[in-house]
Amino acid sequence: MAAVTRRALADRAVLALAGGGLAACAQAEPQGAAPKAGKSPVTLRWSPWDGEGQAIVDGANQGMALYKQSHPHVSFELTGQTGDFNPKIDAMIASGDGPEVFGGNGASWLNRAQQGQFLPLDPFLKRDLKGNWKDDYVPAHLSWFSLKDSGFFSLPMYLGTMALYYNKGWFRSRGVALPDASWDWDRWTDAMQRLTERPSKFGSTLISLISPSRVDATFVRANGGVMVDPNDDTRCLLDQPAALGALQWHRDRTFKDHFAMSFPELPGAGGNTARITQQFSAGAVGSFVEGSWRLAPMALEVPAGVEWDITPVPRKAKRSTLATTDGWAVYRGTKVPDEAWEFMRWLQGDEWSEIMMGTVGLTPARISQLDKWATLVLKAYPVLQGKNVQAFTAPAKEKWADPSGFFRYHQDALDILTPAFNKVLRDGEDAVDVAFKEAARQVNAAQAQKKAAGTR
Repeated sequence: MAAVTRRALADRAVLALAGGGLAACAQAEPQGAAPKAGKSPVTLRWSPWDGEGQAIVDGANQGMALYKQSHPHVSFELTGQTGDFNPKIDAMIASGDGPEVFGGNGASWLNRAQQGQFLPLDPFLKRDLKGNWKDDYVPAHLSWFSLKDSGFFSLPMYLGTMALYYNKGWFRSRGVALPDASWDWDRWTDAMQRLTERPSKFGSTLISLISPSRVDATFVRANGGVMVDPNDDTRCLLDQPAALGALQWHRDRTFKDHFAMSFPELPGAGGNTARITQQFSAGAVGSFVEGSWRLAPMALEVPAGVEWDITPVPRKAKRSTLATTDGWAVYRGTKVPDEAWEFMRWLQGDEWSEIMMGTVGLTPARISQLDKWATLVLKAYPVLQGKNVQAFTAPAKEKWADPSGFFRYHQDALDILTPAFNKVLRDGEDAVDVAFKEAARQVNAAQAQKKAAGTR
């Protein structure tokens, strides 16, 4: 079945929700302050994060219309970020004319903050939000959007987590107990073995868990290790026993036991995610780990006859899963900082959250909105009725969702680590112990060199 983009998914979700949740949202109490009479017109340039086909831009059209109901003096210019958006944003900022409010994530987003591109938010937060506002967020997730020396530079856009998707019908046909929140790596391994029917059926695939950030959050942390030293962001700890043990477990399932389908064995068309979904639907892959952002696409891409469900990622020494780092920020050079902040504050409120959850299907960053997300996504995609969507909300509610570690000079680290992860975990070429001790040594040397040079 052809892959469906999230933009197309959002269009379908809008139709599914027409006259329902969105209509109710439009009648809700406005989150922003009421406009003052005679307030001067202002134009806000808004650039929603639209990476990987994500359909936030589609929801943005609804958001702009709704915001103008309580802020009639505000007009918008929408700048999409599809494709390679960073050069476009870089050019705008270089000319001193960046968008008032824009989104991004990961290392490039952190770099922008460190380069001083964002308006510091602490004065606005102290002025306009209640003292306990942080209690509605996962602490480890919220703290990622703050720098030690300058405070908050951004606020969360959403909080995506990861869970185990599994073929329920296949588990039952093989007499394998269905996975649940009590599962650990040993039970997952046992299920992989019992589900595997060589040469073409495998109990799992770990291809979606090869990037440094996903491996760090899903395996290394669960085994009691970390990729980045929490006390020194220029030091890589992938050479430590807990990290090496997690990496060895990952490699062994694919290249020693061969219970997990390897990258060369993955047929199909499209990218890795589309191909994994195709093999999952065809009964060739029994389980795989992916994010909450894949829930709505799975609802449309998996054939109706395939019975599947979701459960929390199996644990080891502790429970851990990735927390995404997508956020909103205000451009430091904006000529209308108060209006830009007021809109960004609205993006943290219930009205925009309902559009984002219902139209785009993304899980919210605010804990108080998680149950509403479950209601809206099930309404938008009836095929998800009965599925354990709480597997994606539990990590936030129980506060074990955590962003992966970021090095001070993160891209330099990735230039070293990504080839190592690919060779060891994707291709099965190098030994874990040798490859990652050497990779950690190179990362530490490169970080130290840049630190000594005073490079930002």
